[in-house]
Amino acid sequence: MEKFVDFITRDKSSIILPFILFLFSCILFEVTDLDLYIQDYFFDAKTQSWVFNFKDENSIAVFIYHKLLKGFVILFAVALLTRIIRAAIKHTETPERIKKMIYVFVVLAVIPGAVGAIKHQTNMPYPYKIHRYGGPEYRRTLFEAFSGKPLPSGSGRTDFHGWPGGHSSAGFALLGLGFAFADRKKRLKGFLFATFYGFLLGMCHTVDGNHFFSHNLASWFIGWFLAAVTYKLFFKNHH
Repeated sequence: MEKFVDFITRDKSSIILPFILFLFSCILFEVTDLDLYIQDYFFDAKTQSWVFNFKDENSIAVFIYHKLLKGFVILFAVALLTRIIRAAIKHTETPERIKKMIYVFVVLAVIPGAVGAIKHQTNMPYPYKIHRYGGPEYRRTLFEAFSGKPLPSGSGRTDFHGWPGGHSSAGFALLGLGFAFADRKKRLKGFLFATFYGFLLGMCHTVDGNHFFSHNLASWFIGWFLAAVTYKLFFKNHH
């Protein structure tokens, strides 16, 4: 177990593994219709509606999934920054611990920032926007998005930001917890919690047609990779 935890959170493999898995997933979802098969479970073709609807801004479900769960990450970031400032001023923490808290805070910003930047370059329609699910657009895969080929005639829009999943990146931003702790059990718990939280946030956008599963998976691999790279930059001499 100790070697496994190091393998995914401390060794060089923690950088290489998510990168390889990211490439593999991109190819897998490019050459198969796995995304569509998964999405079909949440769409009723007879009524042309989604089984779960989180688009009602006044519903409790929207408040919980879209605001409360994401708000927790924001509150955690604010609390962490407050603790960093307090520790730096009053010297209540060791320099090493302060550095680790700064690392976690930086990762909290880097992962959603990077995912957001990538989203604005891909122009991939959301599931509810494509023909299969009653929308006006043609489905566009990742490789097609970067190929430069124009989409078949649809609405004519070129500003879709479906891939990778932005909502899930708020949860995956917590992946720094999977690297910061010295104790391997705490590291594993942090990694698993961040992974679970990210997919929890992401799946609420999958079940109502806002994201394909691959969008959330891509955010996870990107977040994992960035958390590992940032750790190596912060702690070059640490195992």
